[in-house]
Amino acid sequence: MAFRYTPTPTPSITPTISLTPSISPTITATSTVCPGLTPTAIPITPTPTYTPTNTPSRTPTNTPGLSPTQTSTPSPTPTFVYYLYAGTVSTYANDTLACTNKTCGRPYYKSVPTWSIGTVVYDDSSLTTPFNGGGNWIAVDTSTGTYCSGLAWAAIEVDGSGVITNFISCP
Repeated sequence: MAFRYTPTPTPSITPTISLTPSISPTITATSTVCPGLTPTAIPITPTPTYTPTNTPSRTPTNTPGLSPTQTSTPSPTPTFVYYLYAGTVSTYANDTLACTNKTCGRPYYKSVPTWSIGTVVYDDSSLTTPFNGGGNWIAVDTSTGTYCSGLAWAAIEVDGSGVITNFISCP
């Protein structure tokens, strides 16, 4: 999975402080009547006071942000593998009869290259229909590389679910 990052502008607020002076002189005249005194005006110098005013302003800034973009990577298509062997069309009651009748009359399929007890034998190359051996024996050409070369044979007992329950090499 790959990600591509694209900077995205993000607004931010930068406060700006403005000072606005305002003068508020306060003069309070008080008169007191005192005999023999003449009121005199006293000059008052006002003291200015400043009240700062905050005026926010927006200044956009480009801040890199993550914007993930998903890129699909195709998955490999699984390769379907099966192993093809030739064997007898008929089933037999025992291994001796199966080995005596070695013929390449039909195909048998497996998902593994070796013959062993517990392996399932199939009728089809899709490996979806187990061969129903019914507890009987078949003879198969166990040679590798060539269909029905006849170099090596075995008698295989197969149950009703296609599972090999016994295996004997033919003489």
